[in-house]
Amino acid sequence: MSSAVASATWYSSATPTNSSGNSGTISTASLQEPANPGGSVSGGGWGNGSGVWGTYILNSVSCPSTSMCWAVGTNYDSTTASNEGVVAEWNGSGWGSPIVVGGTNGLNSVSCPSTSMCWAVGYNSSNEGVAAEYPTFTITLSWSIPSPSTDYNGYPLYPTIVIYKATTTSSTCPSSGYSSLITEAASTDSYTDNNVSSGASYCYDLYFQDWNWTSPSAIIGPITP
Repeated sequence: MSSAVASATWYSSATPTNSSGNSGTISTASLQEPANPGGSVSGGGWGNGSGVWGTYILNSVSCPSTSMCWAVGTNYDSTTASNEGVVAEWNGSGWGSPIVVGGTNGLNSVSCPSTSMCWAVGYNSSNEGVAAEYPTFTITLSWSIPSPSTDYNGYPLYPTIVIYKATTTSSTCPSSGYSSLITEAASTDSYTDNNVSSGASYCYDLYFQDWNWTSPSAIIGPITP
């Protein structure tokens, strides 16, 4: 610690007099730095609440690690004049922007047994109980539409596309065991499957149902989220 001394002169507009009637003067005073400055930490209680932007009410929080927490609650969307379920993530230093969870009007509770699995429960617009999983994934399929056949007047007839789906633990797609997923419109060249999760691999069998009753097919996969 430095021993530097800072000087300051105090001034008075009048000569001070003590209780005995004796007068005196104010002389220069020396101001020294405090000795051994420092700080200490005490407590360990709750801090003041801080707002999480984009939320109206937060109902529950779960922290699978010191650098990850998920809080769930409700926000009001003034555009649709309705409530929406939202989640917000704490990354160890701050809260991220809330994420709207589709199909929910409010989330009441969340539990995260690990950093790679969370479940939140709440309700939807029909006042039904709903559950949402984290993380979820999306698989987008794409293809080129086969050349169309023609009707008796020579007009092109594009095929109807039927998609079948199967799960597998193998490095190859199975030859059977597919379940019907969806029938697409004739001109569609892609499809998004939101019903997938980690820990599984997915195979898709695409059938192009021609008006001439031929059905060329194509296998896509395995795809692992």
